Amino acid sequence: MNRRTALSLIPVGNSPPSEIRMFAYGETETTRGPFTLTPEGAQRIVTFWNDRGTDCSADYEHGMLNAILGTGQSVPSAAAFQLEAREDGLWAVNIRWTEKASAHIEAGEYRHYSPLFYFDPDTREITEFINFALTNVPAIKHQSPLMALSMSMPDLYAQIGAALKNEFGAQVSINTVFTDYVVFDVWLDGSGYKTFRTGYRLVGDQVQLDDTATEARQQFQDVPNGANMKKILLALSALSPALQMGNLATEDDAVRALGALSGFATSAQELTGASSLESALGVLSAWKQSHQQVATLSAQLETLQAKEKTRLIHQAIHVDKKLTPAQEEWAQKQSIEALTAFLATAPKIVGGNHDDNPSPHDHITAEQFAALSGLEKAAIYQQNPERYKQLSAEAKTLTSKGKA
Repeated sequence: MNRRTALSLIPVGNSPPSEIRMFAYGETETTRGPFTLTPEGAQRIVTFWNDRGTDCSADYEHGMLNAILGTGQSVPSAAAFQLEAREDGLWAVNIRWTEKASAHIEAGEYRHYSPLFYFDPDTREITEFINFALTNVPAIKHQSPLMALSMSMPDLYAQIGAALKNEFGAQVSINTVFTDYVVFDVWLDGSGYKTFRTGYRLVGDQVQLDDTATEARQQFQDVPNGANMKKILLALSALSPALQMGNLATEDDAVRALGALSGFATSAQELTGASSLESALGVLSAWKQSHQQVATLSAQLETLQAKEKTRLIHQAIHVDKKLTPAQEEWAQKQSIEALTAFLATAPKIVGGNHDDNPSPHDHITAEQFAALSGLEKAAIYQQNPERYKQLSAEAKTLTSKGKA
């Protein structure tokens, strides 16, 4: 998966965005090579513009270069904005688009943006920010269109949710959506799940996921003044799902919700017989979870066990050499518990139907690779990156031929 840095949620609305992240901290890939930005560098850029005391100005197709070169050509403005150094990069904020620029963007006549900046030629670190331009040929790779940045949050969640379910199965649920990656949960059984993250990008109004996903560990970030907003929102959602306290909720939303729930603690304790509100919330959460999962638990477990059995058999035949290809049909008929116990004690098979020096996954065809889930593809990538790239290229070729 491409390395990405993103902590801020995507802006939402039905008009050109009022905020755009110019650069994330770390390395940004462009058609002119990589450039880097540090938090210290971003703060120096913001300080420079604050000391200057004027707004930054956006233009069309880098017309500002004409002014810098002294050509005398007019340079109409597309927008005025300020800069802000946030925890995930340098942002253009409070963007006020001109009527003409807004019409261009909404009509799809200008779809992207391109920052203009200076950099250190030795380190390629960004040292000065000039402005950004409206363009249809951005140098920054994998850039989302401007109107995609204004997609409503329900539409964005629906698009990403559909893409995740298509790639990883119905047992997937969205955890958190960030500007260029999504954190999601894969339910393993009635009481447990694993959390993964994968990058995504918007192409028009369609979501494209990265080819692989990596396991992630969820961490809560405390907001200023010591309040842990994430925990507050989760607790409020557990108290009453009808509150719809999402990731974009504010402290004011939380305060209003707490007022609406006045007296809930006493009622919850009486209902559950718990000695504290925390215990009562635990009981109510367990009841809610059990109610929601009973109907689907059996099907989910069966699907996951089938996938795990397939993975175990593949590993045993082509990597660990504890089964021969002729034993695959027999292995599929065993329960996952019996198969796991057998493979734990089975010796490595020498000779037989195995190749003398087979490479992992050599037996997989491009058609079989294309049918694998995202997690199965990730397993191939971790064990044999070169074979993964070969199979991925062959699968894309097959897809192109099928469309021809």
